[in-house]
This record gives sequence, structure tokens and C-alpha cells, in this order.
Amino acid sequence: MQCAQIFSRTATPCPARRATSVAGTPEFGHSETAACPRSQGNGRPAVPDCLPAGLRPQGYCGTVQMGPPADAPCLGRGHLLPMNALAEMCGVMKRHEGAGRPAVDGASLTARRTSEGDQMRGSIHPAWLTRSPQAHLLAVAVILSVVLAAGCGGGPGSTATTVPVGSAPSAAASGCLLHPGSCYAPHLFRVAYGIQPLLDKGIDGRGETVTVLAPAPSPSAPASPPPGSNQPPAATDIRQDLAAFDSMFRLPAARIQVVTTLAGAAAPWAASGEEVGDFEKLHTAAPAAALRVVLMPSNVLDSAANATADMLAGLRLAVSGTDVASISWSLGEHYFTKAQVAQMHSILLGAAAHHVTVIASSGDSGALSVPRWGMPVKEVSLPASDPLVLAVGGTTLTANPSTGTYIGETAWNQGSEAAGGGFSHLYARPAYQDGVPGISKIRGVPDVAGDAGEPGGTPIVAAAGSKTWILAASGTSGSAPLWGGLIALADQHAHHDLGFVNPLIYRIARSSSYSRAFHDVTTGNNGVTAGQAIVTGYQAGPGWDPVTGWGSPSAQALIPLLTRSQT
Repeated sequence: MQCAQIFSRTATPCPARRATSVAGTPEFGHSETAACPRSQGNGRPAVPDCLPAGLRPQGYCGTVQMGPPADAPCLGRGHLLPMNALAEMCGVMKRHEGAGRPAVDGASLTARRTSEGDQMRGSIHPAWLTRSPQAHLLAVAVILSVVLAAGCGGGPGSTATTVPVGSAPSAAASGCLLHPGSCYAPHLFRVAYGIQPLLDKGIDGRGETVTVLAPAPSPSAPASPPPGSNQPPAATDIRQDLAAFDSMFRLPAARIQVVTTLAGAAAPWAASGEEVGDFEKLHTAAPAAALRVVLMPSNVLDSAANATADMLAGLRLAVSGTDVASISWSLGEHYFTKAQVAQMHSILLGAAAHHVTVIASSGDSGALSVPRWGMPVKEVSLPASDPLVLAVGGTTLTANPSTGTYIGETAWNQGSEAAGGGFSHLYARPAYQDGVPGISKIRGVPDVAGDAGEPGGTPIVAAAGSKTWILAASGTSGSAPLWGGLIALADQHAHHDLGFVNPLIYRIARSSSYSRAFHDVTTGNNGVTAGQAIVTGYQAGPGWDPVTGWGSPSAQALIPLLTRSQT
């Protein structure tokens, strides 16, 4: 019996819990409830899990199933879609068992150019945590005014079907999946990083929960775009976003958990671009894992005091009642007081004691921290620089656009933005970095890397009313949830939570298995322009480097090695 339906009108509180804490970490509470179901074989709470007592009554527990609508149409407009995208969106020539909707052979679908067929790109600036002020999602309005698809209802030669999906303004745009294409459909992305072979074997994250931190949209944020706008609204409904994403790419229904203790429960389903992007990247890598978000107040970035305090409060909630915490935000080390640094480290010690893996993006300002409240500082950022966190840098991925076969990567650098990396001002070199060339006496950041998008990466789908947008994400807020999904796969593969994985990562990377488990990224740097100044950053190179760490994952080899390396 599940405890409640999240934010349903009939939601009931979770049963009372017996709270226990880890010695030396009083602020980290771990709770259990006998009435809640538990997973088989690994002793961890099953999904759905009850939230800790401290999250009631603002937070509810349970599962919300978001599935694709019946008779969902194929997607196609503007230009001909690449065949790989069509195959994912439109399926194969059979009815999916239990789906209640037709599937269709992608090879039989063509899309005719409409009068709005020119590609156009705009920028949206959602509430952000991981990004510098200049960072953005390159929004491509796929306002699907009319889908003209030949054969979407059957085999080749079927009569073209007109499916109204919403009225489009003139000059509507093609998505990043359409020609010439600047992002990879989820299946191609999974092939490039070696995730697909694991999914084919049933290693898909089932039984695992991954938690993200995201700001709640402003209460005054409109729920629909302005008239004539080609950009999505500042706040969308995460249920609609994921339903559209799942329907488009034939993914299983996403299970969502929302914690509103910090943000308030007035609009729990309202989502910023950060939440949408994190959830959809996680769902791409670990499609059966439960997705949990801790919403922070919408004014989290109004001041440095707000940001540091809310981030600590959010982190405390994020690492409780989860298997993996994926943190797509970063804030320079100098913004935190000594007491706050100690408090964060204590929270992370508690997470490690409970076998929770904490992953954080290294930031998008290159060798600088985010210059939000003052002059830019050459430094790394928290929480990524804490040695108990797996810090994730960014790359630009190149893969075969038809098969997804991995071709290569370089350090992600867009000029004014680049993958965060460097050396800590707060932490000495942890033991797992001893003897690593390029690291002297202090903590080096990042540990690993992954695609940071644009060009490349996976699409983000946002939906509002009858309109749908496909967004091309940009930044390390995309690479952190990639690793969050991978650790969920590794936990399932191991039949228990791996927890603090950094020593395992370094052991594998320094072994003869390195070239099988990682893609070594050896080109590019994280120097950036800041105003009129050019800030010299660090260079990617063979082995570990302070831009891409050990490189990006080759998951089909890395995940089994992580499991074996723990023993």
C-alpha cells in the first residue's frame, strides 16, 4: 500500500517514522517506516518510499504515473527528420503491448515542409542554479501547428494525416533534432555512452531513486507563453513535460516525487527549466528510476545569503530518503562561510554513511566561479569541490547521427562559458587523488565529465497546453544528471547502493581498464572571456585533467567494474 498520491486531493500523511541518526552527523536523519513497501534483495526502501517525518505536511510521498497519451501522433514538421529520430518517436510496426496506442515504422514516415519551416532559435532564461547569468537553454520552438505525416497510421503509402497540435505563429521553428540537428535523440545518446547494452539487459535503474535540487518558479511566472512568443513559459507543468518527452521517445512512464518543504506547496507541479532538464536527462539514462525533486524557494538567488542558506537546506533534504543525489548547481567557494563549509561537509559525511552517492556539476564559468554578486573569482565551486562529492565537468560529444556510435569529445567551451574546473582553496588533496599526475597538494576538480550539450546532448521537451517545445540544453547541468542516472544503474547492478564512489572511480581509472571504462578527453580548455578580459584556464590532456577529470563514461564496461571494484 503506497503512502499517498503526491499532491493528490486525497493525499494522506505518511505513517509515523522511527528516526535514527548517524553518529557525529545530527543534521542528517535517516528514517524507516514499517508500513512502507521495501525492495526485494537489497534492503533499501522500495519506490514509492515515504518521506522523512520532517517533510510533512508540506511534502507528500507516493508515485505519480505519467504515461504517453493514447493515440499519440508521430512528430514531424519543417524538414525531414533524421531516420533515427523518426524510429524513436514513431516506433516499429507493431502495437506496444499494453500501451493502448499505435506504433509505426519510422522508415515509412515523411514530413512535408510547412509555410513556417524555417529554423529559428531563441534563448530562454529559466531560474537557474548551476549556471552563470549568461547560461541558457537554446530554445527551439517546435510549435507543432500541423503534423503532416505520410504513413503515421500504417505502412508506406498511407494517406497523409493532418494532426492539429496548436496554432503556430509565423516563423515557427524546427527542433534541435531536425536537420541540421544539434542534439541527439535519447537512443543515440545512450549508444554513444554505452548505456544501451545495459538497458537491453534490464539494468535500467528500477528500484532506485535519484533526487535533484531545483528552484521553484516565481509565483508570478505565467503558465503560458506570451501571445506570439516562440519560447516556452517560465514555468511549465512537470507532469506534462515528462508525458510529452516519454511519448515522443517511447520511454516508460516517469515516476515523480516532489518535496516542497522549502518552496511551499502552492504549485508543486510548476517546474523551472532546470528541473525539466535534470529529470529528462536522468530519465534518458535510467528510465525506470524514480525521479525526486527538492524544490527550493524561487528567490534562492536574490542574494548570496539566500543562496548559501537555501542550498544547504536543500542539500540536507536531497540526500535524505534517496539512493543518489544529482546536484546541478554550483556556487564559488568564497561565498560560503567557514561554518557553512563545515555544515555542508557534515551533511555529505552523513550521506556517505548512508551509502548515498552525491554528484554535482562543476559549473559553467570555466576557471571562474559564477560572478553573481561581484567580480569573478578564479576558483572552483561547491558542492563539487568537496572531496565527498563526485564532481562532473563538461564536454562536447560527437557521435554518428544515424547510429549513435561514439566518435570523440572535447572540453565544453562556448567562449563566455566553459566547463568548470581547477583546484580548491578549501580542501587538501583527498587520499583517492594521491599520486595522480597534475594534482599536487589540494583537491582537483572535476573527477569525471559528460556531454554538456549544444552542440550535442539530448533534447529537453517542454509542454504547455497544446504546444510543445524541444530545447537544446547547454551546460554541466546536463552532465551531472547523466552520471546520476549511471550510478542508479550501478546500484541496481550491484543489488545495493554503492554510496561514496570516488575511490572506486579513481581505482578503475588508474588501472589497465581505464581505456575500456572511460573516454579520455584530451583536447580543449576552460579559459573564458569575462567582460573585456580573457581568463586563462586549464588544458585538457591525457589521463586526469582539471577540465574533464578522467573523461566521460563507457558505461557498458564502467558499471560492472564499479560493482566489482567495491569488493
